[in-house]
Amino acid sequence: MAFHFIAIISDFSGGRRYGWHYSSEDRLDKDYIKSFMTKVKQECGHIQFGIHKLTTEDTSWASVVRMDSFFDDVIITNRIDDCCK
Repeated sequence: MAFHFIAIISDFSGGRRYGWHYSSEDRLDKDYIKSFMTKVKQECGHIQFGIHKLTTEDTSWASVVRMDSFFDDVIITNRIDDCCK
């Protein structure tokens, strides 16, 4: 079993959704998630995220999309540094 944390930002003018994906086979590291939120706030200002936490059979993004097609069109990254570019 794998645990996932997904933060999605919607670009309504461009009709796209961007997301940060963090997954682990163990419990999610709350400090790592907090560092993501802090960095985004420092670099991008106030942004409203759609936050999702879920479990799948493995840590891959593909397992998330297989579980729920809602995530199919999200442009995803797992790098914190990519979130405000």
